[in-house]
Amino acid sequence: MTRCSPVGIALGMLGGTMWPLEIVPQAMRTVGHLTPHAWAMDAFIALMGKGADLASIAPQIAILLALRRGPRASRHLAAPEQPRPLTPVPPTTVLAR
Repeated sequence: MTRCSPVGIALGMLGGTMWPLEIVPQAMRTVGHLTPHAWAMDAFIALMGKGADLASIAPQIAILLALRRGPRASRHLAAPEQPRPLTPVPPTTVLAR
Protein backbone atom coordinates (compact mmCIF):
# COMPACT_ATOMS: atom_id res chain seq x y z
CA MET A 1 0.00 0.00 0.00
CA THR A 2 1.37 3.38 -0.94
CA ARG A 3 1.19 6.57 1.06
CA CYS A 4 -1.35 7.91 -1.45
CA SER A 5 -4.04 5.35 -0.60
CA PRO A 6 -5.07 6.84 2.76
CA VAL A 7 -5.10 10.32 1.22
CA GLY A 8 -7.29 9.13 -1.65
CA ILE A 9 -9.68 7.41 0.72
CA ALA A 10 -9.94 10.51 2.92
CA LEU A 11 -10.58 12.74 -0.11
CA GLY A 12 -13.17 10.27 -1.36
CA MET A 13 -14.95 10.38 1.99
CA LEU A 14 -14.94 14.18 2.00
CA GLY A 15 -16.11 14.25 -1.62
CA GLY A 16 -19.13 12.03 -1.14
CA THR A 17 -18.01 8.77 -2.73
CA MET A 18 -18.72 6.76 0.43
CA TRP A 19 -22.00 8.45 1.37
CA PRO A 20 -24.10 11.17 -0.25
CA LEU A 21 -23.18 14.72 0.62
CA GLU A 22 -26.88 15.51 1.06
CA ILE A 23 -26.83 13.81 4.48
CA VAL A 24 -23.96 15.89 5.92
CA PRO A 25 -24.15 19.47 7.22
CA GLN A 26 -23.66 22.35 4.79
CA ALA A 27 -20.18 23.09 6.18
CA MET A 28 -19.04 19.55 5.28
CA ARG A 29 -20.57 19.89 1.80
CA THR A 30 -18.53 23.03 1.29
CA VAL A 31 -15.35 21.31 2.45
CA GLY A 32 -16.19 18.29 0.29
CA HIS A 33 -16.40 20.46 -2.80
CA LEU A 34 -12.76 21.41 -2.34
CA THR A 35 -12.01 17.93 -3.74
CA PRO A 36 -12.60 16.80 -7.32
CA HIS A 37 -14.46 13.78 -5.98
CA ALA A 38 -17.50 15.85 -5.01
CA TRP A 39 -17.78 17.45 -8.45
CA ALA A 40 -17.45 14.08 -10.16
CA MET A 41 -20.08 12.55 -7.86
CA ASP A 42 -22.45 15.48 -8.47
CA ALA A 43 -22.17 14.87 -12.21
CA PHE A 44 -22.53 11.09 -11.84
CA ILE A 45 -25.61 11.37 -9.62
CA ALA A 46 -27.19 13.89 -12.00
CA LEU A 47 -26.59 11.63 -15.00
CA MET A 48 -27.50 8.30 -13.47
CA GLY A 49 -30.02 9.20 -10.80
CA LYS A 50 -31.77 12.29 -12.10
CA GLY A 51 -31.70 11.69 -15.85
CA ALA A 52 -29.64 14.78 -16.62
CA ASP A 53 -27.95 15.27 -19.98
CA LEU A 54 -24.35 16.25 -20.68
CA ALA A 55 -25.26 19.93 -21.11
CA SER A 56 -26.65 20.09 -17.59
CA ILE A 57 -23.42 18.80 -16.03
CA ALA A 58 -21.24 21.27 -17.97
CA PRO A 59 -20.41 23.25 -14.78
CA GLN A 60 -19.10 20.12 -13.04
CA ILE A 61 -17.09 19.14 -16.12
CA ALA A 62 -15.61 22.64 -16.35
CA ILE A 63 -14.58 22.58 -12.69
CA LEU A 64 -13.04 19.12 -13.05
CA LEU A 65 -11.08 20.26 -16.09
CA ALA A 66 -9.92 23.37 -14.24
CA LEU A 67 -8.81 21.25 -11.27
CA ARG A 68 -6.93 18.95 -13.62
CA ARG A 69 -5.00 21.88 -15.08
CA GLY A 70 -4.00 23.11 -11.63
CA PRO A 71 -0.80 22.25 -9.78
CA ARG A 72 0.35 18.71 -10.37
CA ALA A 73 1.71 18.34 -6.84
CA SER A 74 -1.43 16.59 -5.63
CA ARG A 75 -1.15 14.04 -8.40
CA HIS A 76 1.96 12.46 -6.93
CA LEU A 77 1.94 12.78 -3.18
CA ALA A 78 4.51 10.06 -2.75
CA ALA A 79 8.03 10.83 -3.83
CA PRO A 80 9.01 8.80 -6.87
CA GLU A 81 11.25 5.89 -6.12
CA GLN A 82 14.85 6.47 -7.06
CA PRO A 83 16.61 3.59 -8.76
CA ARG A 84 19.12 1.89 -6.53
CA PRO A 85 22.69 2.43 -7.64
CA LEU A 86 24.48 -0.59 -9.01
CA THR A 87 27.00 -1.97 -6.62
CA PRO A 88 30.12 -3.41 -8.20
CA VAL A 89 30.87 -7.04 -7.53
CA PRO A 90 34.04 -7.35 -5.45
CA PRO A 91 36.80 -9.21 -7.30
CA THR A 92 36.98 -11.86 -4.58
CA THR A 93 33.50 -13.14 -5.44
CA VAL A 94 34.28 -13.75 -9.11
CA LEU A 95 34.93 -17.45 -9.60
CA ALA A 96 38.12 -18.43 -11.33
CA ARG A 97 37.95 -21.10 -14.02
